[in-house]
Amino acid sequence: MTDHVIVERDGAILHARMNRADKKNAMTEEMYAKLADAFREADESEDIRVLMLSGEGDSFTSGNDLSSFAAVVGMKADPNHRPSVLDLIEAGLKSTTPVVAAVEGWCVGIGATMMLHTDFIFAGESAKFHMPFTQLGAVPEAGASILLTRRFGRQRAARMLIASEVIGAMTAREWGMITDTCEDGEAYARAKHMAEQLCELPPQSVRDTKKLMQEDLDTVIPWTEHELRVFAERLTSEEMQQVIAARMAAKKK
Repeated sequence: MTDHVIVERDGAILHARMNRADKKNAMTEEMYAKLADAFREADESEDIRVLMLSGEGDSFTSGNDLSSFAAVVGMKADPNHRPSVLDLIEAGLKSTTPVVAAVEGWCVGIGATMMLHTDFIFAGESAKFHMPFTQLGAVPEAGASILLTRRFGRQRAARMLIASEVIGAMTAREWGMITDTCEDGEAYARAKHMAEQLCELPPQSVRDTKKLMQEDLDTVIPWTEHELRVFAERLTSEEMQQVIAARMAAKKK
């Protein structure tokens, strides 16, 4: 069985690479769980100083695999049900390890919202960031509805979240959403160089600084769970069911 998230050590760098290129790294429950484990491993190990994220193939990720929606729907039936995506979101929010991402191609849905929990993002100049929640009949997750507005202003947040507008790498850099752009195919090298630089800094100083920079977790973490519960309600709505059915029918043609 293919491992759809490959986690490897490279000195003090822990590298988590999404490895489902034939599906443009669409995220499954197993992938969410593996990534959440990588965040926790980086935080718990004194030998790891940086967590790197990347995607195999021509896209970082196309977002949530439609097959994974069932895990979120379970939140509606059982208040104690906890899908793996929620574990990943919380692990990302609580992380005190610097996170560096290399983005090529499409970065969609949960991929784009997880960038809000990433410290350094290097993107190929053709990369695109898309949070198509309203196009799907859904709502934002991973704290995007509160964090995007706080960081980049309501008007820019509305473009991404309400209008489901695709944001190119150059615009993302202008907004301060990403660290820098580079030539296509060079994002990994830029991210690796940044990770190596971070490894040279005093590790506890770096962790303490990131912890001080964390936003109000007592507010944001409960909000992410609230978002996902609203998401679960939307998943069972007639409106979203029709949108998903139409998309699945189109894929079969």
